Amino acid sequence: MSRGHQKAIDLARSLNIPLYMNGASRGILPPGDPHYFNRTRSSAFKKADVIVIVGTPFDFRMGYGKKDQ
Repeated sequence: MSRGHQKAIDLARSLNIPLYMNGASRGILPPGDPHYFNRTRSSAFKKADVIVIVGTPFDFRMGYGKKDQ
């Protein structure tokens, strides 16, 4: 099993940014962690200046990578 998730956690903590996880990655951060965000992805994406998406496809859940009109 890859341990790349720890690098993502370390990066989020060092930059003090939120992590949103899909079903395959849930559980890498405990729900009480200050960088763990849940059920606010859509709202956050609409307000974000930059979004980094790693390891997930731009499918219907991600609006196929298109910006909302």
